Amino acid sequence: MLSGSEEVESDNPAYQAFPELVTMKRLRIPKLRCPEAALFLDVDPALSVRRIQSRGETRQVHETHEKLERLREGYLSVCRILEGQLRIPAGILAGDQGIEEVTAAALQAVAEMGVLPQNMTAPEHSPLNPPGG
Repeated sequence: MLSGSEEVESDNPAYQAFPELVTMKRLRIPKLRCPEAALFLDVDPALSVRRIQSRGETRQVHETHEKLERLREGYLSVCRILEGQLRIPAGILAGDQGIEEVTAAALQAVAEMGVLPQNMTAPEHSPLNPPGG
């Protein structure tokens, strides 16, 4: 995305989708290290708001349905750019499930992407390590 080269920002889809990158470039942050893969936990903004309200704490200024929807769309755009233009695998996980299901789905996605660290093993009774397997 930010290679430090003199790309024309108006022609670069990453700059078009994320104007913040232009600011980063102007602040002389010339390079971002791209990940080997990315996972996005996709949660419907309405569910996010319900979960936030259930905490019983004061909501932060960004914790509105509208802002969460914009954030969600931004992260989905990042996933599309990673996969489509940078050829970096980006998995989108359903965030409306329980923590065990999300963890299992994340481990499965990382394994399928081929980026599971060699020293990491799947938790007991996950799709990567089924009972009796």
